Amino acid sequence: VPCPVSTPTAEYQTVTFVSDDGATLSARYIRPVGNKRVPTVLMFHDAGRPVRGWHHMTRFLAPGFGVVAPEAEPFREDWKVQPAQAAFRQRYLDALAVAKAALALPWVDTGRVYTFGEGFGGGLALLAASLCPAVSRCAALNPLPGDFAGLGLPGYDELDAANFAPLCRAEVLLGTCLMDEYAPPKGQAAIYNRLTCPKQWKLYPKYVHERVNFFENQMLCFFKDGIPEA
Repeated sequence: VPCPVSTPTAEYQTVTFVSDDGATLSARYIRPVGNKRVPTVLMFHDAGRPVRGWHHMTRFLAPGFGVVAPEAEPFREDWKVQPAQAAFRQRYLDALAVAKAALALPWVDTGRVYTFGEGFGGGLALLAASLCPAVSRCAALNPLPGDFAGLGLPGYDELDAANFAPLCRAEVLLGTCLMDEYAPPKGQAAIYNRLTCPKQWKLYPKYVHERVNFFENQMLCFFKDGIPEA
């Protein structure tokens, strides 16, 4: 469905994916004008925040990318105290469903599919990169949940990003804010150490659980050119 936003160079749409059992998932979709296939970013938002605005998504148009951003309802369970298993599992399934459905869009270059997210969205970006072979690059800032075992929550390991990390074959750009108490750096280290794919780690000493413009710039360069060779 077209959106009221309009520019001469881009198409703005809301896409609704429908499963065999009638469940629906909606996503915001931006792509350059034209019928050619383009590199596409699957962008996931954090747990306590809604999907990013159209203006934020538009930044991906300059390098010629399309963007698919699922519109999931924010939820605020304190995952460090009591992981909300049902909510986590459903979000994981939704993220994988959107990734799979996005590959069928006629303007997506399936050889250049990337994932990006912040916080819980970063965890979903890593999940999709680990379980969807079509994803070739993943950028995640302060992904959570990072490592339940490191938080003294054994038995939940299958739900954290550190558990999925060894399965990832995509290039990964990981960003970590060292003052982030919501997504502890220790869990970020567990994720990074378990990644066996090409990877790069950016550390931000003076930031908490927030957007980092430095990472945004590095992420765009990473999606364009990949990880620089040593």
